[in-house]
Amino acid sequence: MMGQKQQLSGKWTVVVLACLLVCAIYLRFVNLGAPSFWVDEMNHVYAGMSLSKGEAPRFPSGVPNERALPYSRLVAWSFSLFGVNEFAARLPSAVFGLLAIVLVFWVGQEWFGRRVGLIAAFVLTFAHPAIGWSRTCRMYTLFQLLFLLGVFLFYKGFEAETTHPLSPPASANPLLRLRALLYNQGVRWPWLAASGLVFLLSLTVHQLTGLFAVTVVVFCAAACIGVLFTAGVAGALRSKYFIALVLAGVAMLVGGALFDLKSFLAYALSFQPDWAKYAKVEDTHYYYWLLTASDQFPLAALFLLGTLQALARVHKTAIFAVLTFGVPVFLQSFVFSYKTGNYIFNIYPFYVLLIAFAASNVYELELNVLPRAQALLGRLGEKARPGLLKGGLVLLLVAWVPLTVWFRFAVHIPRNGAAGPNGAITHNDWKGALRYVSQHAQPGDVIASTLPLTVLYYFGRVDYNLNLAHLDESLKWTTPATDGRHNEFYTGVPSIESVEELQQVMAAHARGWLVVDNYRFGKKQYITPVLSAYIEQHLNRVWQDRKKTVTVYSWSEQNLGKKTQ
Repeated sequence: MMGQKQQLSGKWTVVVLACLLVCAIYLRFVNLGAPSFWVDEMNHVYAGMSLSKGEAPRFPSGVPNERALPYSRLVAWSFSLFGVNEFAARLPSAVFGLLAIVLVFWVGQEWFGRRVGLIAAFVLTFAHPAIGWSRTCRMYTLFQLLFLLGVFLFYKGFEAETTHPLSPPASANPLLRLRALLYNQGVRWPWLAASGLVFLLSLTVHQLTGLFAVTVVVFCAAACIGVLFTAGVAGALRSKYFIALVLAGVAMLVGGALFDLKSFLAYALSFQPDWAKYAKVEDTHYYYWLLTASDQFPLAALFLLGTLQALARVHKTAIFAVLTFGVPVFLQSFVFSYKTGNYIFNIYPFYVLLIAFAASNVYELELNVLPRAQALLGRLGEKARPGLLKGGLVLLLVAWVPLTVWFRFAVHIPRNGAAGPNGAITHNDWKGALRYVSQHAQPGDVIASTLPLTVLYYFGRVDYNLNLAHLDESLKWTTPATDGRHNEFYTGVPSIESVEELQQVMAAHARGWLVVDNYRFGKKQYITPVLSAYIEQHLNRVWQDRKKTVTVYSWSEQNLGKKTQ
């Protein structure tokens, strides 16, 4: 009977997981190509276009475009199959986002049990960042998948169960005795080697992979203190945790001798381009506000509960998950200068696992009081079958979830259309704007934009840049153009940086268009307030999308009148 019960449970697991994957496919693939490209998507789009033609990945300006090259190669492969378009560009992200759900289920099941795995898969299926980055041509879903796999393999190789301890003879050499010591403490080198290979690949996708080393050091230090209290000084010094700390110290010394780690760390910690110097992304509470926003209820509350449960129960695996999420968030909040949600997306599955851990524990606690509730119901309780009571408990725990803003926003994302938030980023209606310009432009017209690379893709050409952020000297931009203006980094076109320069362009060209996204048009990091005010007062606003994400201005010898189409 017990075997039958387990088999039935396994069948239900497959059914539930399959249903979640169907939901995930809808949320990640439906209308995948509808929104216009977001600003950073263009990096991989142009890299993929170059690679699909057998060329080195470069921007139109000629600058190398090699960041997250493994992901760009996958975009190129998708282009070769489906053509160059929004759907093909985003397809790899959607696939990796789907695989992450399967992997988080597997990790949850291995670490905490099947129920936690299923709850984690459910949360990740409907999590806004997971949906959003799966619908965006960026490397973050690949990074998340590799990071989660690497961490899982590391823990499997560092905290394995030892059922048959090794007992080397006293005459064995020190290396064999050390191997036996580590083996008996749960160290498995093949899994650690596999983890190292995955992390190396992850590092080529995103450098934030390296922060896991800090997590390991903190985990080993905490565990070493725990061993000190339970096994004394001798036990702590012989523990794998102390040995790992010694190896980490040696690695730091060797790294400092071979590389200029001090300068690199100083640069990494202080890196903050001019366009990112504003209060929101400098706030040390940034991630707190991000994770506790009203549309994220009840995730943060369950995460806090899961963290408290992990500590109160001294659950080593759960504490490891807390540190894997908490250490990078702490560093990003209080050590690094620039903060953004995508910088914690790779550790988001551990946030989800702790949410699932808490929810599962709450269910378990309520399950334990069911006999009491059954007794209070009297004869009705005696007739109620245990399965019916469990089903009622599950219904009580999950029935309110579809009523939350978190759930309702998630299911709406595929229906956003050409513009709007997708859970991770906000799309602007560049396709609509450039369609209007294409229909009304005449030969000889010039075009300028706050995002010239996007205009180049949708319109086929661009003449001027309006975005001051693309002239940031800290990012090693290209040399000045022949007329004295700075070349824009991505396209190589000259920039309009002042009212005087715009007036010169207007004097030289009878007709022209300015296509601006309203987010950058209203921020001094991108365009000076004097220039934006001049454009609004002296040029004709001829088009704006319904959600007011992109505006088209024009000038000509004839007065077109200020009107919004």
